[in-house]
Amino acid sequence: MRAGDHVWRDHAPGDVVIPARLQVVAAAALVMVAVVSFRAPGGAARVSEATLPYYDEATFTPHWTPVVHRIGPFALMAHTGRGFTDADVRGQVHVVSFLYTQCPNICPRLTASLQRVEERTRGTGLRLVSYTVTPDIDTPEVLAAFATRHRLPATWTLVTGTRAEIARLARERYFAMDDRSPDGAEGTPLLHSEKLLLVDRGGRLRGLYNGLQPADLEHLIEDAAQLTSR
Repeated sequence: MRAGDHVWRDHAPGDVVIPARLQVVAAAALVMVAVVSFRAPGGAARVSEATLPYYDEATFTPHWTPVVHRIGPFALMAHTGRGFTDADVRGQVHVVSFLYTQCPNICPRLTASLQRVEERTRGTGLRLVSYTVTPDIDTPEVLAAFATRHRLPATWTLVTGTRAEIARLARERYFAMDDRSPDGAEGTPLLHSEKLLLVDRGGRLRGLYNGLQPADLEHLIEDAAQLTSR
């Protein structure tokens, strides 16, 4: 008998003595089952919301406790022709994107990605909010036509407004713009980005994803499920 083959303890005659190595293997297997069960999407047990980081500045350095930064107040216009403010998404988990209707390359792919997200999360309460980056061109009427053409659901809002207000939100609240973002004249995009941002019920940034990468979309769907299930 080699050292370590058994766990030595007092035992009565007839007791089964389980080799130590088998105990370790069994314990590891139980831990793996528990972890998989805990993380299984759609299962009874889910990952806690606290496992998602919080973000509060442009480098997207993660924080693991709630931060002060929130998206904050704004007043814009939805593609429906009605006003759209921070109150319209208060208390609702939502995914934010930036696009424009005349975009020939990134935006059609980003729209298709968001449609997949919407299909996979339908009925969970998740909302989609897309800000135009050419607000002087994308009026509510233009955005409404875009929504009709792409058959966007009622849970997806296209937003326009003043160029200055959308630029402020993109740069200061969502951190979607940086020093490399264009600062062109009217008619040119404020930014061109594949970023998708996940915002929780309290208006805090909880995730950043590349909307053109399938793996990132899967992470987004999983993370959104954590927030909408609470």
